[in-house]
Amino acid sequence: MLHMHNLSRHTAFFVLIPVFLVMCLQACVELAKSVGEMRTETELLPQCWEQINHQYEERRLLVAQSCGELAVYVRPEIRDSLILSIVQQLVEDAATVVREAATHNLALLLPMFPNLDKYYKVEELMFQLVCDPSGAVVEVALKELVPAVVRWGDKLDQISRVLLAHILASAQRCPPISGVEGTIDSHLRVLGEQERWNIGVLLRMLTELLPFIHQKAIQTCPFASADPTSSTPENFSASCLKSYA
Repeated sequence: MLHMHNLSRHTAFFVLIPVFLVMCLQACVELAKSVGEMRTETELLPQCWEQINHQYEERRLLVAQSCGELAVYVRPEIRDSLILSIVQQLVEDAATVVREAATHNLALLLPMFPNLDKYYKVEELMFQLVCDPSGAVVEVALKELVPAVVRWGDKLDQISRVLLAHILASAQRCPPISGVEGTIDSHLRVLGEQERWNIGVLLRMLTELLPFIHQKAIQTCPFASADPTSSTPENFSASCLKSYA
């Protein structure tokens, strides 16, 4: 009976943790609304920074969840500097739940960045999170962060090139089946566990990009008429058809 009572107490404790975090997050947002940009930047955000290495993951999780919410209440230049730095620290966190929250909030942050100055840093973080060892983090990265980066940066060609380079690099790091030069087996690779995981998630990323690639192809196709939806041959000029022949 005593054992069951203790079990119930522990269960209640773990159920209350998410509720408590939500309440804290709501309180932080309300405080930011009340005190304004300057005090949020000078008082609230430094408190967040101090918590990113806290021993309890609940504290770090709260910071990860608050980044996207608090960004609305600070100046644009703070969003891609201090807040992005906080997110960068949290995507390295040992706890999966913290990295997952940081990934989600990075996707929320991007439309609020004032410019593309930090594009390549964000792109690097995106590929890091896509190849995260946790499936939960990968899922958020593929479904939320990748589309957000594509829409924000508008650099689909760049992402596609880097993606293919990562896939090839992952395969080329693996040893060949045969060490005999000139044989077919010397061109085939033995994929290790890490490389198999990386190539798998990168190929999934490629499939997530296909709708964007399709849309870009339609938008950039040199139609002769103003109606690119028509399938009649008159939409293509003779020179266009020759270039694609």
